[in-house]
Formats: sequence, structure tokens, C-alpha cells
Amino acid sequence: MKEKLNSAQMLLFKKGKKLRDILLASNDEHLVTSELSKTSAIFNALAELSMAEKITVVDEKSAMDRINQWKKQELCCESLVIAAESFNLLHLASLVQIYDDLSMLAERLEIKNTKSWVISFMRSKLNIDQKAEQRNRLGCDRLRKLFNDGITPTQLAQAGCRKCDFFVKQKYYDIFLSQIPAYQSITSSQPDERISEIMSNQDFTMPERKSDVVFKLSLSEEFRDLREKFKGS
Repeated sequence: MKEKLNSAQMLLFKKGKKLRDILLASNDEHLVTSELSKTSAIFNALAELSMAEKITVVDEKSAMDRINQWKKQELCCESLVIAAESFNLLHLASLVQIYDDLSMLAERLEIKNTKSWVISFMRSKLNIDQKAEQRNRLGCDRLRKLFNDGITPTQLAQAGCRKCDFFVKQKYYDIFLSQIPAYQSITSSQPDERISEIMSNQDFTMPERKSDVVFKLSLSEEFRDLREKFKGS
């Protein structure tokens, strides 16, 4: 990179690089097994931490056993953190479905300005301001694109990603994406038609990119505008 990265940019760069390494080292069978066993792994870790009897140190052997027990419990703690963060990311991404459901509801109710109604409804029910609502949409759209590209919540959590990483300005997020093998398809996705109706008539536009990848649930049009607003500041 030609420009020197600041601390926040460097952190995103490192997370992107770690995610790339995880993706390159993974295979489909491992991914399926990992995602399906996530819940059971959480219960196993909780059981180890809460129910395992602490080894009493009385001699050298028991001291070594206690240290090994502590190391095992440390791994359990790390597993819990990764599992919790992966569910946290999945929870944020699930907002895409809610926006889609609300847009369909607006159609059934024959509401004229679907976009304004959906956004107003979300802000009202979540009791958040305009900036927070935009941030949520930006984050859930970015995550949905990653998931649709085959990247799992667990892999993102293992790379150290947190929800706040998906709220950053576009020029920061591009640094993260630049390290991912599927970068081109992730950044050039096309929006779902229903969602596009909510996100029409914007004041800002992004340059068109060629793509043959279509994501089922995407808020791309709106987020292209949000990315422009967040650029360079």
C-alpha cells in the first residue's frame, strides 16, 4: 500500500488478512461441520467452565494437572467469545430479512412511499435516530454480502471481526475487503428488486461495476449512497 495506514486501518487490514488465511485453509466439509456444531460447542464449553471440579495442588503432578486444566478452560473461554461474536454478527445481518419483510408489508398495506415508511417504522420500533438506523443498514448489508459469498459468521469471528468493523467508512472497509479472495464479487453485488424499491431516488450514486453475482437479500442501492456519504471523512 502506498499510503501509510493509521491504527484503525491497520487493524482492519490485519483482520482481513487473517480472514483470508482462514478462508484459504478451510474446506466445505469443515465449514458445514463447524457451523452445525456451534451450539453444542457452546454448551460443552459452558459445562467445562462451570461444572469441572478445580484440581487441588498438592504436589508437582497435581500442579501440572491444574495448569493444564487452566489452559483447557482458557480455550473454552476463547470458544465462547468466538461463538458469541458469530451469533452477534448473524443477528445484525438478519436485519436484511426484516427490511425485506417490512417492504412486502408496505406493499400489502398499499403504502405510497415504501422506503420512508420502512425506515420510519424501524427507527420508531428500535427507538434509534437516523444515523443509527443508517449504520444498521450499512452493517447488515455488508455482512449479508459476505455470507452470500460463502463466508461464515464463525470465520469472521475467528478473524477478530466485530459488529463495529462493519459500520466504518467505505475507504476503511475497502482495506478489509482488499485482503479477501472474493473481494471483486463482494463489492460488485446487485440488489434484490424489492429492496431496490425502498432504496430508490437517492441523491448520491456509485460508479457502476460489472458483476454476474446476484445476492438474494441485498440493500446495495441504499448502501452505495451511504458509502458515498461516509467517504473521505
